[in-house]
Amino acid sequence: MKRTLSLLTLVVLFLSACTSVQKTSITSRKIFYAGENNGVKNVLQELGYTFVDDFNQAEVFVLNGEIPGPYAITTCLKNGAGLVLIPGKHMSYYGSDIDVQALLGDTVGDLMINNNPVSVEVDEFFGKDDPLITEIDWQNAPQIRERAFLMGPRLGEPLVRVQKYNEVILAKITDTQFYLSAYLDEQHNLEFQKWKYFNYLIYHLVERAAGGDPFSFADYEATLR
Repeated sequence: MKRTLSLLTLVVLFLSACTSVQKTSITSRKIFYAGENNGVKNVLQELGYTFVDDFNQAEVFVLNGEIPGPYAITTCLKNGAGLVLIPGKHMSYYGSDIDVQALLGDTVGDLMINNNPVSVEVDEFFGKDDPLITEIDWQNAPQIRERAFLMGPRLGEPLVRVQKYNEVILAKITDTQFYLSAYLDEQHNLEFQKWKYFNYLIYHLVERAAGGDPFSFADYEATLR
């Protein structure tokens, strides 16, 4: 009898402990994704985002190496949709800078393609207080190889740069538009995609692009346990 009561007590205590922990959940948003089936898309799927094919339904456009219908997407951006723009091999053709220019609504000098390995550092002025910097340990980020440096006279706030150079790796174009220069597919920057903070980076960019307030890295990890 005592053994039965002890087991019952343990079960009650276990259930009480479980119910006392209030886990938050990742907010589902409607995403228009363009790109191959790769690490970026996998992150979006795992976090529960809803994929839509209709531009007008999208809260955020995640363009990973492809820009389908840049002028139609631009209209959606003007109407309040957000943008996470990631270059790739399909954006290396002649004239792709015009598509980027249409999206950003500003002159783009060039998309300079590089593949030499580089380390990154936080921009001393713009980067120090942004949550994309304070929540992510960029000092320990893997080197980045294949990438497209976006050149232009007025491209928002550079948050992360190539170490000791002005080449921008991550930029906040506006409060809801972001540019991440690294190629992120199944052939390029695989070590970076396995980095501890990579999934959080994609999540944070999407939430910010949607005008949301992302979880801290610690709270984000807690929701996935």
